[in-house]
Amino acid sequence: MDTPFIEERKSNIELCRIFAILLVVLVHTNFAWTGVPHELENPSPFRFFVQAFSIIGVNVFVLITGYFSTSIKPKSLVNLLYICLFYGVVRITCGIVTNNFIVKDLFFISTSNWFIISYFGLVLLTPLLNSVAIKSALFKMGGGLLIYEVYFGFIPALQVAEPGINHGYSVLSFAVLYLFGRYIKLYGLPKWIKNFSFCLYLGISLLLGFTSFLLFKKSDVFGISPSFYTRVYDYVNPLVIFSSVCFFQTFEKIEIKSRIINYISRSTLAVLLVHGAAVINPPMIQYFKSLIENYSEKTILLSLFWLVGILGIFVISVLIDQIRIYSYKLIVLPIYMKIESKILHK
Repeated sequence: MDTPFIEERKSNIELCRIFAILLVVLVHTNFAWTGVPHELENPSPFRFFVQAFSIIGVNVFVLITGYFSTSIKPKSLVNLLYICLFYGVVRITCGIVTNNFIVKDLFFISTSNWFIISYFGLVLLTPLLNSVAIKSALFKMGGGLLIYEVYFGFIPALQVAEPGINHGYSVLSFAVLYLFGRYIKLYGLPKWIKNFSFCLYLGISLLLGFTSFLLFKKSDVFGISPSFYTRVYDYVNPLVIFSSVCFFQTFEKIEIKSRIINYISRSTLAVLLVHGAAVINPPMIQYFKSLIENYSEKTILLSLFWLVGILGIFVISVLIDQIRIYSYKLIVLPIYMKIESKILHK
């Protein structure tokens, strides 16, 4: 995402951020846009494993935020607010052109905009979260919050008492991941995780995919709802969280420096805001649905065109975001600097 609260940029972590947003788009195209398996006839087992490998995207995003340790600064808040304002205008424009204007989508208060709302909540919590720097205290706080959210948010029998955790789509879940990212930055991970991080990510993803497919196929045998398998992909699933950590660690140990990567990564939040907008994504949804209709029996072509679609969404979003970046530097930043200068000289 465009990281308005982060000054330091490391190309290996920014590359991880880029891959994370591509995985988020993949998740949406796989289930949300083209139909969850229990609503389809004879869904491909491959889709369960695609979901398992890509479900970590959002978690990795927030881990990166914690890794760099954000802070509330006026300039950064203005930047973040302008991002929302700019894409609010983009949504108005698209709504007028397509005659499909959605008020909730404009103000980022619809369910499809849960990420940006939760992220704002996380930002407000960062002074408290950043104050936890002692290793034992950081570990205990992060672990305690994880146990709390898993207990109430992941155990099926306790769903009726679920206190706003919402399967990980929440500020609390972001706080846990933020603390984990901060812990990794300050104290690192055990050697066995560092040395085998990618293998662990692959193994856990395969396990998640197999488990979800088994629960789907044998739901009548287990006496569970046909949609119960979706719980495997909860952000609060401990295995999903651990898989996210392993994926992040894979990039954390890479040595790379690239201005191009650092620049492109600034627009990853734009990818999320563009493709996630209900007023914008109908053509995208139609594209992927048409691929299934026309190439469901041609796996190689289906995969190739699917990849083209995901990369297309990414490139278009990044290009749109250049207008936002330029207008911020040309208009918003000078105004902010003048106001700041007047306040400081009083």
